[in-house]
Formats: sequence, C-alpha cells, structure tokens
Amino acid sequence: MTEALDLMAAFVARQINVTHLKAVFIGEELARSGRLPEALAATRFREFRKTVFLMVTRGQAADVLAANRPPLEINPGRFIEEIVAHGSRAALIRPVLLRDFMAAAASPSEEPFAILAAVNRGEQPQGGQAPSSDGSRVKTPLPRPAGPTAPAQVAGELARSGGNPVDFLGTAVFRGSRMVGTLDGEETRLLTMLHGDLRRAFTAVPDPHREGAHLVVNLRQSRRPAVRATRDGTRVKLQVDVMVDFELLEVQSGADYTSPEGRRAAEGLVRDFLRPRLEGLVKRGQRELRADVFRFGRAVRTTFATFPEWAAFNWPERFPEAEISVDLQVKLRRVGLERRSIIPGGD
Repeated sequence: MTEALDLMAAFVARQINVTHLKAVFIGEELARSGRLPEALAATRFREFRKTVFLMVTRGQAADVLAANRPPLEINPGRFIEEIVAHGSRAALIRPVLLRDFMAAAASPSEEPFAILAAVNRGEQPQGGQAPSSDGSRVKTPLPRPAGPTAPAQVAGELARSGGNPVDFLGTAVFRGSRMVGTLDGEETRLLTMLHGDLRRAFTAVPDPHREGAHLVVNLRQSRRPAVRATRDGTRVKLQVDVMVDFELLEVQSGADYTSPEGRRAAEGLVRDFLRPRLEGLVKRGQRELRADVFRFGRAVRTTFATFPEWAAFNWPERFPEAEISVDLQVKLRRVGLERRSIIPGGD
C-alpha cells in the first residue's frame, strides 16, 4: 500500500497523507482468504494510525466505497464517525478499532470481528448495478450469508427505501486472520449483550394477549455479565449470568403490565424471548463459526497460573467442546409515561 501512495503521484496533484483515515474497508473475498495480515502490513508506516475502524464489505470494497453517498453528510470522515456512533448506540454493529482487531487476532483468549458493510440490493442504481471505482456500472451480486439467519437483518439485505445506498449492519466474524462467517443485526445485539455493552435496543416481543400484537421494550444493561469458568483437565465449563433491564415502550394488546402481576408477566415474556436466542448464538459460535467472539476465553485463562500454560492449552481448539450455560435475569425498571392502557379494550 505504501508503494501505491507514491504511484498516485502520477495522476493526483496533491501530497497524499493517510493520517486522516477514519476507516479501512476490506473486501469479503480478501477477508476469507486469510491474507489480511499482508493487506494490513502497512500499519508499520508512521502515517497509518491504528485507531481507525475496520470494516468488511460484502462484494468488492471499491464498489461499496463508490456507492457510498450519504445524503445528509458531505464529509466522508464525519459520516464514518456518525454512522458508527449511531449504529453502535442501537447495537446493530460492534465498532472495533484496527488495533483492537489485531490484538484479538494475536490473542489466545478471543477471536476478532469487524463491522459488516454492503450495497443494499434494493438501493443499487440501474437495476441492481452499483457504480465501480472508475464510474462505470458493474453488477455486484452479493452472496447470501450462511446459517439459519440468512433472511434476517444483515448488510445488503435490509428491506428499506431511500437514504445512503450502503448498509452498515451486522458483524464479520474471524477465526485468527480468516473470516469464517457473519452475524446479522439481531445476533450483533445479542453479542453486545454478552459483552455487557448494551445501552439501548428497541425490541418487539410477541404478546400472548392478542394474536399479532407485540410488547415493544427498550433493553439496556447496567452491569456486565458474570462469567465463571471451571476446568477439569481439558474439560471446560462456563456459567454465563446475563443481567438485562428494560422499559415498556408499546403495549399493542392493551394488556395491563403495570401491576405487580403484570410486571412479572412482562419480565417472563422478555426472558423467554431472549434466553433461547442467546443460547442459540453461543451454540452457533461453537458449532458453525468455531470462534470465541464472546470473549469467554478471558474467564478461562484465569484458571491457569502462567501464560505459557494458557497458551499451550490452545483455547481456540477447545472452545467448540466447552460446556456453556447461559442464565438470564430480567428486570422491568420503567413502564413508560402511561400508567394504564390507552388502547380500547385494554384493562
């Protein structure tokens, strides 16, 4: 990359300086090839700061960058800052700096991940054609993500209209320096919850009081999950205790969830909705992705006296066989601004 900076002098009448970078975009093909360390070798260059965001694009990175035309922000650097800040507030992405990605890739305790970006299928101009880096139109068919969450919210697949043609949604999962899969928006929120960083997440929970109705809540965490690890030889057991608070935003059925009995019922609905999804994500991480992006290895390493012993244990290979139990505690903190239902027929 550093040699390319000099070659740009053949057609750019300015001195190129990369200290202003806000993000590095890597194409999915390169990310899956395992050659990411070669692409990031320029981090030795003094102008290349490691405090930039790392993003993986579905399709060619050049096509995603060419299609990126935010209507509300003309400064591309400011746009990257705002989209990452807003997406992380909604827990639809997990922002990661390049330095943190490189540290996780070299660590025996966890696996790295990155933000996922793609040109939205419905927003590609001229019948699904995205502009290429030279201004022409090229078809960029996006592969559908593997796994049971293929139709769900993931970059490039979000059903929407208008705005920037590029989606920043979901997470690219790595095993070492090789990308092995993706997480959609909902799974990224669950990952954020397991990390203990969930600050806000508007979630619709099915309400049994009326078919098709939902209980819309705002999830948040006031403390990180408690992860306890025990080890017997090479067998590892993990107990993960997740604590989540929530606030009522909408009660579409008109049921009363403000009474003591109603509050307990609401807590049960949210717990029954979230717990199997958390367990399913952990199982997918073990069986399909085989990558500890949950950072459970940080708890397991405390069972070793020295780092050489921990490194020799080879946690990345032991993680898929670990016995992991997830417990969820849910607490209704606020019922909103209405003490009683305003929907006709409600209590």
